[in-house]
Amino acid sequence: MIKKNYFTLIEISIALVLSAILLSVLFGFFVKISSFEKKNQKFKQEILSREHVQLRLSSIFSQIVPISKFEEKSFNLDDDNSLNVIFDNGIDPDPLFSGPVKGKIFQNQERNLILTLYPIEKGKVNNKTQRTEVLCSKISSYKFLFFSQIEAKEENKKKIVWIEDWPKKKNDLPPMIKLILDNDLTFAFFIPTKSCNIEYKN
Repeated sequence: MIKKNYFTLIEISIALVLSAILLSVLFGFFVKISSFEKKNQKFKQEILSREHVQLRLSSIFSQIVPISKFEEKSFNLDDDNSLNVIFDNGIDPDPLFSGPVKGKIFQNQERNLILTLYPIEKGKVNNKTQRTEVLCSKISSYKFLFFSQIEAKEENKKKIVWIEDWPKKKNDLPPMIKLILDNDLTFAFFIPTKSCNIEYKN
């Protein structure tokens, strides 16, 4: 007769305790991995968002049309801090938005940085037709700064400064623009212009 071996209650209890400990360790490990993946994904999205802002605005500011080519000023900052710029949009899937268009950069009610495009027909901006794209989502604030030269009375020389306003009455373009998001993220853009020569002296 073969004697059967059964597990005792103590052995079963020990096995359950060990299994519970192992499952707890594995669960904690997977929770940490999941948390790391979420943070990594958020970081990737922030990097891609920054790259999108830099590339899109660089393509706009590098293609600004000459000041006197259209009836409307091709570059100015409105009282509500929205920046208006007329630029060459190149070839677009929609022929209406190919070539010179007017772009308006502003923050909407959802706190997104928005670029709205308006087509230009026969030298005039068509404000009734528009297309909107999101440059950056959920920003608390934004500010443009414009590189300029002013006369320094004390030294009788031109002084290089960053100013916060570029009204319509100005008949030239700033050679550089800064965009500051959330008071800590800064983008810089160059504008092709002959109105300001920048000299560097060591």
